[in-house]
Amino acid sequence: MIIAEINKILEKFLQDNLPIILMGNTQDARRLITFRFLGYIKEIKEKNYIVFHKFKPLLPYFVFKNEPRLKAIFSISPQNGIETVLQIKEIDTDEIYTDFPENFYVSRPIRIEPNPKKPVLLYVLSKDDPTNLCDVINISEKGVCFISQRDYIVNGEYGFMIILPDQLGVITCYGEIKYKKIEKFGYFRYGAELFNHAKDRAVLSKYIMIREKEIIELLRGG
Repeated sequence: MIIAEINKILEKFLQDNLPIILMGNTQDARRLITFRFLGYIKEIKEKNYIVFHKFKPLLPYFVFKNEPRLKAIFSISPQNGIETVLQIKEIDTDEIYTDFPENFYVSRPIRIEPNPKKPVLLYVLSKDDPTNLCDVINISEKGVCFISQRDYIVNGEYGFMIILPDQLGVITCYGEIKYKKIEKFGYFRYGAELFNHAKDRAVLSKYIMIREKEIIELLRGG
C-alpha cells in the first residue's frame, strides 16, 4: 500500500471523527493478556507521526512503559477492518504520539484471554477417544487456542463444546486443528478454527466484550 493510500485512510478517520480500536498487552495472573480501548486521530504529519486522543476508557498509559507498541484497527465496515502496528514515540494521559504506518493488513478476529478465576471450559470430542477437558489460552468468535496432553492431528476435524462462565452460554460445534506446537511436560498447544453458527458467534462476541471490560477495570486499578 503506497503512502498516498495510507494517508487517505487516516485522513478519513480524522475528518469524520471515527473511532479506532487500539490494543496493547499487560500481565494478569502471570498470563499475557490483550486489552483494547478506543481512540481518535487528533493530528497527522505525513511520513512522520500520528497523534491519538479522546481515549475511552481513560488511557492506561503506564502499561506501555515496557511495551512501546500498539496495534490500531480501523473498521472500514461492520464486516471488514484493517490493522497496523505502531511504535509509540511519546505518551501521556491525554495523547499518544506514534510513528507513521508503513502498511495496513486485513484485521483478524479479536482474541481474548479468559479470566483464570472464571475459565472457559473446552471439551474436545473425537470418535475413538474419551471426552477431553482442555485449558483455553485464548478465544475469538472463530477460533480457540488451547493446551492438552492429547495428541490431536493437524487438519483433523473434532467436536468442540465450549462452556462460557457466568452462564453466558454453551456452544457445540465442529472445528479443525490448524496448528500444533510441543510444550513442556508432555503438553501440546493447539490452534483450532471453529465452524460455528452466527448465533454462536454472537454469544462469543458478548463474552469477549464482557471480558474486555474486566481487563479495563484491572488496568484502571493498576
